[in-house]
Amino acid sequence: MAKVIAQRELEEHAKRENAWIVIDGDVYDVSKFAALHPGGEEILREYAGRDCTDVFYGLHRHEVLLKYQKRLMVGRMEGAEPRSDENRIKSRSELAGIPYCEPPAWQGFSTAYITEDHIQLRKNVRKWLDENIREEAELGELSGKPPSKELFLKMGEAGLLAGRIGPGEHLKLINRKEIFGFPIEKFDYFAEGILHEEVGRLACPGFVDGCGSGMAIGLPPVLQFGPGWMKEKIGKEVLSGEKRISLAI
Repeated sequence: MAKVIAQRELEEHAKRENAWIVIDGDVYDVSKFAALHPGGEEILREYAGRDCTDVFYGLHRHEVLLKYQKRLMVGRMEGAEPRSDENRIKSRSELAGIPYCEPPAWQGFSTAYITEDHIQLRKNVRKWLDENIREEAELGELSGKPPSKELFLKMGEAGLLAGRIGPGEHLKLINRKEIFGFPIEKFDYFAEGILHEEVGRLACPGFVDGCGSGMAIGLPPVLQFGPGWMKEKIGKEVLSGEKRISLAI
């Protein structure tokens, strides 16, 4: 059972170095997390010792709370109303209905470029990332631990590494007919962009940079200018997750 927090106790944690906030009746200790907040730490410091439910849901979906609830929640406000399901979603893989929270094409606006294949790709890769990478990414972001070899192999097997290089002959090196359900023969730069966006959506910038940012810069020169044997050998090793590459200048 969650600890009951009185208003007076909440107000005692209204300092920059000792900051508690209230969202939907639940109390969170954001003293250390504020420095990692993707939206900047000042907004969290500003609401220290206060209820920020309306502000929070004006900018986030409920899934954001689920990411940090176990680590940051310290109790529930005394006399708080029962929790509301108004802002809750079924899963992280669901596309948001909040205005401007998703690209316009994903919120029903017409487009000449985005197809149903692109929409399904975003759903598929979002679900896969949440199930296979998110936990390690969040722990790694806090601890400074880099992505594991096992994680790279998993990304290689799924086609995520190859897809982040974009369309091209290198896609033949991974021996797949699709990437997250998107047909290889249709793979385009919009599909590549979706993969980059969804990886970035993990909101763990340091860890995410270690998940292939060096590859996205370092491998294209090999694929573009290297001799045939080099393209095949290095391409296969890197895109499978067996080896890593970066560009040294």
